Amino acid sequence: MTINYEFSEKEITKLREELKKSRRSPGKMNETDCSIVVNTLKKKKKIESEKTTMLLITMIAQSGGTNKSAGANIEYRIGDDILSAAEIKTTIKEVNNKATFRQFCRSMQQEIGQMATKLEIEGDLSLQMKSAIPDASMEEMCWCSNFQTNNPNCPPRVRDWLKTNQETRFNK
Repeated sequence: MTINYEFSEKEITKLREELKKSRRSPGKMNETDCSIVVNTLKKKKKIESEKTTMLLITMIAQSGGTNKSAGANIEYRIGDDILSAAEIKTTIKEVNNKATFRQFCRSMQQEIGQMATKLEIEGDLSLQMKSAIPDASMEEMCWCSNFQTNNPNCPPRVRDWLKTNQETRFNK
């Protein structure tokens, strides 16, 4: 069987437009799995509440805990409650062995962004952004995390900077 791979100019124009619209979107975890992760960490670590668990996750995520190199290096405490990046990553793998902490954060990006903004927890890329955009506000600094790049609710200036930063680092 011979397949004809030739396209007319009209087909090529249409396909190019379609390809522009169909970019690969970054992976996310589903809502149910995210909820299971939060509740499992709460129970495992005997953390007082889901809110405290999510705050600890937010602090770790905002500190670069989604980076591969983070390991057990990043750990936060609120009162007697302690959580590390390694514990989060292990729990995520128990819930969905193909998922990552960054995928969890992409799924929870709105909640993390809002919590970080209210408590003024700057994102892991905020210092880099601040040197590029000296007048960046505290709110913008709080949204400046590696998992917020495709969040439509992220402030536009931050989202644009994150995309440019990502392209600069990975599309050399």
